[in-house]
Amino acid sequence: MAAGLVDQAVNDILEKILDGVFQPLSSIPKESELADSIGVSRLTLREAVKVLRDRGVLEVVHGKGTFIADPDKWNDMSTLLEFRSRRSSPKEFGLKLLEIRCLLEAGAAELAALNHTSEDLTIMAEKLDAYDQAVSEGNILRATKEDIEFHNAVFAASKNSLIKVILQPLEKAMTHNRIMTTKDLETREKARMFHRKIRDAIASGNPVLAKNTMLAHMEQTHDSLEKL
Repeated sequence: MAAGLVDQAVNDILEKILDGVFQPLSSIPKESELADSIGVSRLTLREAVKVLRDRGVLEVVHGKGTFIADPDKWNDMSTLLEFRSRRSSPKEFGLKLLEIRCLLEAGAAELAALNHTSEDLTIMAEKLDAYDQAVSEGNILRATKEDIEFHNAVFAASKNSLIKVILQPLEKAMTHNRIMTTKDLETREKARMFHRKIRDAIASGNPVLAKNTMLAHMEQTHDSLEKL
C-alpha cells in the first residue's frame, strides 16, 4: 500500500475535522461511505483511521463506530495546534502560545545564565545587531526572523537541547504571532530593549536576574498581543 495514499486519506479526514464538517465527539461516516467520499480504498481508509487513532484524534468503539475524540485527548502537537488555531481568534491563540513560551523561555534564560559560553554571548549580540539592521530597513519579516534567532541563541546557551525540540512544533504558529507584533513600532522598541537586558542578565551569570528579565519580556509581549 502506497504511503502517499494513506497520508492523503489522513489529511482529508483531518481537513473535515478542522473545518468543522466532522465535529468532536461525533461519529464519522461508515467506512465504505467515507472511503468513497475521499477517493481511497477501504483498506487505505483503515490504515488512515489507525494513524489518527494513534494520534488520539479518533476513537474506535466496537459495535458503535469510530468517533472523533475530545481534542483535549489528542496527543499529536501539530494536529492540535492546527485545530486550536482554526477555532480561536489570532489573539486568543497567541496568548495560549505565549503561556507555553513563558514557561520554557524563563527556564531557558535561567539555565543560560549558568551554562553560557563567551561564544553564546557573541551569537546573541550578533542577532541583536541583525535585528536592529532589519528594523532600520523596515524589513518586518527579517526582523521577526532575527527575533526568533535571538531566542534560539538563548536556548542554545541553556545547554539543554530538549527545550528547542519541545518548541519546534510551535514555531510556525509562533512566527505568525511574532510577525503581527513586530509590525508595531512600540512593540519593536520594547522587544529591542528587553533582548539587550536579557543578554546582559545572562552574561552576568545571575540565573534569577535572567529568569525575571525574560519573564518581564514575556509580560511585555502579552501586553502587545492584548492590543491586537
